[in-house]
Amino acid sequence: MKKTLIFAAVLASAVGIQSCKTIMISPDSMASVNFGRDGSLKADKVTMTGKETTVHFTMNYPTGRTFRYGSDSYLMDEAGRRYPLRSADGIELDNYKLTVSDSGNLHFSMTFDPLPKKTKIFDYIEGDVERAFGLLGIRDKKTKVKVPTLQEIASANPYQVPAGWFRRDTVTVRGRIEGYDAEKFGFSTMQCNCENAFELNSDVQVFEIAADGSFEKKFVVDYPVFASFRADKTKVGFREIPFFVRPGETVDVTVRKNDKGRYECFYGDGSSKDVERLLKSKSFLHELVLPLSRFKGKIAEIAPLADSTWNNLMLRVQLVAQRDKFTPQEVQMALAEAQSAFAEGLLSFAMHDEINCFRKDERGVYHGDDIADSTEWLAVSDMKYYEPLHRVDFDNPLLLATTYFHILENRVEHARPARNYENDSLKGKSFEFKGKKYYTSSRFNEWQKQKNLFRGYRDLMGCDFDNLLAQICVCRHVKYMANQIWQSAEDRKKEVLADTTLTEDARKARIDSLVCISNLLPDVLPLFKHPYVREKMEQFYAEKMAHQEMSSPLPETGWAADFVRDFNKKFPGRYLVFDFWGMGCAPCRGAIERSKSNRAEIAKRDDVKLVFVAEERTPGGSDAYKKYVEKWLADEETVTFSSDEFSRLRELFRFNGIPHYETITPSGRRVRDDLQMNISGSYFQSNFDRMKESVKE
Repeated sequence: MKKTLIFAAVLASAVGIQSCKTIMISPDSMASVNFGRDGSLKADKVTMTGKETTVHFTMNYPTGRTFRYGSDSYLMDEAGRRYPLRSADGIELDNYKLTVSDSGNLHFSMTFDPLPKKTKIFDYIEGDVERAFGLLGIRDKKTKVKVPTLQEIASANPYQVPAGWFRRDTVTVRGRIEGYDAEKFGFSTMQCNCENAFELNSDVQVFEIAADGSFEKKFVVDYPVFASFRADKTKVGFREIPFFVRPGETVDVTVRKNDKGRYECFYGDGSSKDVERLLKSKSFLHELVLPLSRFKGKIAEIAPLADSTWNNLMLRVQLVAQRDKFTPQEVQMALAEAQSAFAEGLLSFAMHDEINCFRKDERGVYHGDDIADSTEWLAVSDMKYYEPLHRVDFDNPLLLATTYFHILENRVEHARPARNYENDSLKGKSFEFKGKKYYTSSRFNEWQKQKNLFRGYRDLMGCDFDNLLAQICVCRHVKYMANQIWQSAEDRKKEVLADTTLTEDARKARIDSLVCISNLLPDVLPLFKHPYVREKMEQFYAEKMAHQEMSSPLPETGWAADFVRDFNKKFPGRYLVFDFWGMGCAPCRGAIERSKSNRAEIAKRDDVKLVFVAEERTPGGSDAYKKYVEKWLADEETVTFSSDEFSRLRELFRFNGIPHYETITPSGRRVRDDLQMNISGSYFQSNFDRMKESVKE
């Protein structure tokens, strides 16, 4: 019996020694989360025993900026299990006023409950709070990880995009925030930047929250929307309602505290319920792409980083899909999000690389007509450096339901190598058009430019056909040209028809040669093969031909419309030119500073008034704002609004970026887009006189 006890003790001791065996990991990771443009987090070493897991971190952060690490930090493994924080060394937890040393680096360690030794990859998350720090995909550098291909993930999760994916109809987002109190929560409105790829103007949607916490917003879409309503500021840690809605659908959302005491969204039946796991998942796919979009090297050096970024995205989609038990629809939407983020990241790098090729002036402003680095400029235009984009399925309609599709579309539409094709082979050339041979003339050049753009997008995206995104890009380009350039020639048709010095044949010939909407859009329409894109272009053409009014009325009711009418009353008989700007917008300030002398001349007129509207968090404006106004806008009409109020103006005038300009007639009508006045130009007065003559109010 004694021998048995001794043997058992020795065995237990051996097992204990084995369970406490230390495993040292030299870690790699995918990306750090919520550190901003100038910060990052890195795992230097991971120590794993049967009793605990310790991660040694290095944080790089701007000196002087405060931060904190929460005691509710945890590790999460592949299965979604959490391993809470036990202690930290080298950092004080839950202190909101921490700063790093002058070096910008902070070294510290955190000890957590023990991860299973079979764990291959895990995340660090600094608690379930908004904008929590994180480090994703921590794994041993020595361990080879099989990266799934896009095709492997997609084929394992088959999903058919439903009929009616593209359809213009109203959607409704409604629900209730339980226990809502405006003072307690710190906000009374929420807004959504709901961009529509078929519209040139931005769609900003704002809803008011009633005293009982209920809300409802109706708006029109052309395809399913994956977006969020957000509050500008919050006192309770909750500020976002993500949703997914298809045309014609109503989404019901209830916001209430979960069993952990934190506010959470709960969805009723419908599309949001179908993808609830995706809406609530912490995939952080866009954070994985930040190293690509912020790459500091040359475009010829981007390929290895693009490869690793793509691999991380595929690994992350697979991991999160398995961990959160995604349905096939959610997997396919996550894959679309990853592809959209990857392409946008690469093209954003290329855009910034192109800008950096220009020379800066003494104020740090780039000049687009003065190239400082011609070698890199040529490289940015070389299609071979964009081959990583060929991984992406740009014909996938799910791309339109991704978070930042509007940015991706913008980057593709204006990508330098594709736009270089626009004027290719036009000068001194002839080409066939509708069975006839034409030499270069402005009207047929414009038609050929659209064909050239399609060819440029095919080469950029590695397609042998005009895919969905390419058609959307050309659709938007044609609409822009029609509104801003072809419209003015359309207006001149009346002048030509009224010119009695010309014969009827001469008038017909001159009208036929005009680069105008009625001449060009019928020629361009056959280029669009996608049924819905073609339908939208045909609708656009019909609308342009039916409505040629120079101005349109404001809504009869609403705070934003009343704000404009108040200025009509304040300055009767004058046209109003609103300049929407902000202190954080360098182009806004540049336009204001360059136009100061011009504005002094404009101020002498009695038929126009400039009004400068800025978004400011501080009522009446911050000290920096007041100093700036005193220096540059001392004699001007200036107004400041909170983010909520500014959002209502964005919703009325449908803009998302600044500077933005709006012109209002003395009777309170909004002047047509192509006639809007821009104060930054030196030809304001002559342009204003032409606009005034066109509107004739």
